[in-house]
Amino acid sequence: MNKEGSVIANNNPFLGRILREPYLCTSKDFHVVRDRWPVIDGHYLLFTKSQIPSLADADVDILVEFINGYLIVQLGEEYILIERGRALSCTSFEVVHAHAHLIPVCYSGVINERLRSLRSYKFESLKSALSSIEKGKSYLLWGELRGSVELSYEVKNLPKRFVRSVIEGGIDSRENKGGNK
Repeated sequence: MNKEGSVIANNNPFLGRILREPYLCTSKDFHVVRDRWPVIDGHYLLFTKSQIPSLADADVDILVEFINGYLIVQLGEEYILIERGRALSCTSFEVVHAHAHLIPVCYSGVINERLRSLRSYKFESLKSALSSIEKGKSYLLWGELRGSVELSYEVKNLPKRFVRSVIEGGIDSRENKGGNK
Protein backbone atom coordinates (compact mmCIF):
# COMPACT_ATOMS: atom_id res chain seq x y z
CA MET A 1 0.00 0.00 0.00
CA ASN A 2 1.42 3.41 -0.92
CA LYS A 3 1.67 6.42 1.40
CA GLU A 4 -1.54 7.99 0.04
CA GLY A 5 -3.38 4.69 0.42
CA SER A 6 -2.25 4.29 4.02
CA VAL A 7 -3.43 7.83 4.90
CA ILE A 8 -6.88 7.13 3.41
CA ALA A 9 -7.00 3.68 5.02
CA ASN A 10 -6.26 5.11 8.47
CA ASN A 11 -9.32 7.36 8.17
CA ASN A 12 -11.59 4.76 6.57
CA PRO A 13 -12.02 1.29 8.14
CA PHE A 14 -13.58 -0.08 4.92
CA LEU A 15 -10.52 0.86 2.90
CA GLY A 16 -8.13 -0.07 5.68
CA ARG A 17 -9.36 -3.66 5.51
CA ILE A 18 -10.02 -4.00 1.81
CA LEU A 19 -6.74 -2.46 0.61
CA ARG A 20 -4.98 -5.46 2.17
CA GLU A 21 -7.00 -7.97 0.12
CA PRO A 22 -5.31 -9.51 -2.95
CA TYR A 23 -6.41 -7.72 -6.11
CA LEU A 24 -8.09 -9.55 -8.96
CA CYS A 25 -7.68 -6.46 -11.13
CA THR A 26 -6.28 -2.99 -10.46
CA SER A 27 -5.49 0.36 -12.06
CA LYS A 28 -4.35 3.70 -10.73
CA ASP A 29 -7.97 4.57 -9.85
CA PHE A 30 -9.78 1.28 -9.09
CA HIS A 31 -9.35 -2.13 -7.47
CA VAL A 32 -11.38 -5.33 -7.74
CA VAL A 33 -11.11 -7.96 -4.99
CA ARG A 34 -13.01 -11.08 -4.08
CA ASP A 35 -15.72 -10.23 -1.58
CA ARG A 36 -14.43 -11.16 1.86
CA TRP A 37 -17.75 -12.85 2.67
CA PRO A 38 -18.94 -13.92 -0.78
CA VAL A 39 -22.56 -14.89 -1.27
CA ILE A 40 -21.60 -17.05 -4.28
CA ASP A 41 -18.51 -18.00 -6.26
CA GLY A 42 -17.57 -15.06 -8.43
CA HIS A 43 -18.77 -12.37 -5.97
CA TYR A 44 -16.36 -9.42 -6.19
CA LEU A 45 -16.13 -5.81 -5.02
CA LEU A 46 -15.12 -2.95 -7.30
CA PHE A 47 -13.97 0.13 -5.39
CA THR A 48 -12.16 3.40 -5.89
CA LYS A 49 -8.70 4.02 -4.51
CA SER A 50 -9.58 7.61 -3.68
CA GLN A 51 -12.04 8.62 -0.98
CA ILE A 52 -15.20 9.48 -2.93
CA PRO A 53 -18.83 8.67 -2.05
CA SER A 54 -19.91 6.87 -5.22
CA LEU A 55 -18.89 5.59 -8.63
CA ALA A 56 -20.86 8.51 -10.10
CA ASP A 57 -18.34 10.82 -8.42
CA ALA A 58 -15.43 9.11 -10.17
CA ASP A 59 -14.29 9.97 -13.68
CA VAL A 60 -16.91 7.96 -15.58
CA ASP A 61 -14.80 7.66 -18.74
CA ILE A 62 -11.87 6.20 -16.77
CA LEU A 63 -14.22 3.82 -14.93
CA VAL A 64 -15.78 2.55 -18.16
CA GLU A 65 -12.31 2.16 -19.70
CA PHE A 66 -11.20 0.15 -16.65
CA ILE A 67 -14.29 -2.08 -16.86
CA ASN A 68 -14.05 -2.68 -20.61
CA GLY A 69 -10.27 -2.79 -20.90
CA TYR A 70 -9.29 -4.74 -17.81
CA LEU A 71 -12.12 -6.03 -15.65
CA ILE A 72 -14.20 -7.89 -18.25
CA VAL A 73 -11.03 -9.44 -19.70
CA GLN A 74 -9.89 -10.56 -16.24
CA LEU A 75 -13.27 -11.97 -15.19
CA GLY A 76 -13.69 -13.88 -18.43
CA GLU A 77 -17.47 -13.71 -18.31
CA GLU A 78 -20.29 -11.20 -18.11
CA TYR A 79 -21.11 -9.64 -14.74
CA ILE A 80 -23.77 -7.49 -13.09
CA LEU A 81 -22.77 -4.40 -11.14
CA ILE A 82 -24.87 -3.29 -8.15
CA GLU A 83 -24.02 -0.08 -6.30
CA ARG A 84 -25.76 1.82 -3.55
CA GLY A 85 -24.10 5.15 -4.15
CA ARG A 86 -23.60 7.86 -1.52
CA ALA A 87 -25.25 5.76 1.16
CA LEU A 88 -23.97 5.93 4.72
CA SER A 89 -25.60 2.65 5.70
CA CYS A 90 -24.22 0.45 2.93
CA THR A 91 -21.30 -0.85 4.98
CA SER A 92 -20.82 -2.13 8.50
CA PHE A 93 -18.36 0.70 9.15
CA GLU A 94 -20.81 3.61 8.65
CA VAL A 95 -18.44 5.07 6.07
CA VAL A 96 -19.42 6.44 2.68
CA HIS A 97 -17.00 5.08 0.09
CA ALA A 98 -17.53 4.16 -3.55
CA HIS A 99 -17.85 0.43 -4.02
CA ALA A 100 -20.03 -1.88 -6.07
CA HIS A 101 -20.80 -5.58 -5.91
CA LEU A 102 -20.11 -7.68 -9.00
CA ILE A 103 -21.91 -11.00 -9.53
CA PRO A 104 -22.22 -13.32 -12.55
CA VAL A 105 -24.80 -12.23 -15.12
CA CYS A 106 -26.74 -15.51 -14.78
CA TYR A 107 -28.34 -13.93 -11.68
CA SER A 108 -29.65 -10.82 -13.47
CA GLY A 109 -33.24 -12.10 -13.75
CA VAL A 110 -33.63 -12.74 -10.04
CA ILE A 111 -31.87 -9.50 -9.09
CA ASN A 112 -34.22 -7.53 -11.37
CA GLU A 113 -37.19 -9.39 -9.85
CA ARG A 114 -36.08 -8.46 -6.32
CA LEU A 115 -35.72 -4.79 -7.28
CA ARG A 116 -38.80 -4.42 -9.48
CA SER A 117 -40.82 -2.63 -6.77
CA LEU A 118 -38.43 0.34 -6.92
CA ARG A 119 -39.33 3.07 -9.39
CA SER A 120 -36.34 3.17 -11.70
CA TYR A 121 -35.00 4.73 -14.85
CA LYS A 122 -33.53 2.47 -17.54
CA PHE A 123 -30.36 3.33 -19.47
CA GLU A 124 -28.65 1.67 -22.41
CA SER A 125 -25.24 1.64 -20.70
CA LEU A 126 -23.43 2.04 -17.41
CA LYS A 127 -21.77 5.20 -18.72
CA SER A 128 -25.07 6.88 -19.57
CA ALA A 129 -26.57 5.92 -16.20
CA LEU A 130 -23.59 7.15 -14.17
CA SER A 131 -23.42 10.37 -16.18
CA SER A 132 -27.07 11.17 -15.44
CA ILE A 133 -26.98 10.73 -11.65
CA GLU A 134 -27.89 13.88 -9.78
CA LYS A 135 -25.02 15.43 -7.81
CA GLY A 136 -25.11 14.66 -4.09
CA LYS A 137 -28.15 12.38 -4.31
CA SER A 138 -28.12 8.80 -2.97
CA TYR A 139 -29.05 6.12 -5.47
CA LEU A 140 -29.18 2.41 -6.30
CA LEU A 141 -27.67 1.33 -9.61
CA TRP A 142 -27.81 -2.16 -11.11
CA GLY A 143 -27.28 -3.81 -14.45
CA GLU A 144 -24.92 -5.58 -16.80
CA LEU A 145 -21.41 -4.22 -17.30
CA ARG A 146 -21.94 -4.15 -21.06
CA GLY A 147 -25.72 -3.92 -21.17
CA SER A 148 -28.69 -2.01 -19.85
CA VAL A 149 -28.58 -0.46 -16.38
CA GLU A 150 -31.31 0.73 -14.02
CA LEU A 151 -31.15 3.62 -11.58
CA SER A 152 -33.42 4.35 -8.62
CA TYR A 153 -33.43 7.23 -6.17
CA GLU A 154 -35.84 5.40 -3.82
CA VAL A 155 -33.11 4.52 -1.34
CA LYS A 156 -33.83 6.60 1.75
CA ASN A 157 -35.59 3.83 3.68
CA LEU A 158 -33.62 0.84 2.42
CA PRO A 159 -32.05 -1.17 5.25
CA LYS A 160 -28.36 -1.38 6.04
CA ARG A 161 -26.44 -3.74 3.73
CA PHE A 162 -29.39 -3.80 1.34
CA VAL A 163 -27.35 -4.79 -1.72
CA ARG A 164 -25.92 -7.84 0.03
CA SER A 165 -29.41 -8.93 1.13
CA VAL A 166 -30.73 -8.52 -2.44
CA ILE A 167 -27.92 -10.72 -3.75
CA GLU A 168 -28.42 -13.33 -1.02
CA GLY A 169 -32.19 -13.37 -1.53
CA GLY A 170 -31.81 -13.45 -5.29
CA ILE A 171 -29.43 -16.37 -5.13
CA ASP A 172 -31.71 -18.23 -2.71
CA SER A 173 -34.72 -17.55 -4.93
CA ARG A 174 -32.90 -18.82 -8.02
CA GLU A 175 -31.70 -21.99 -6.32
CA ASN A 176 -35.07 -22.71 -4.73
CA LYS A 177 -36.87 -22.42 -8.05
CA GLY A 178 -34.44 -24.78 -9.77
CA GLY A 179 -32.88 -22.54 -12.38
CA ASN A 180 -32.90 -19.26 -14.22
CA LYS A 181 -35.97 -17.09 -14.39
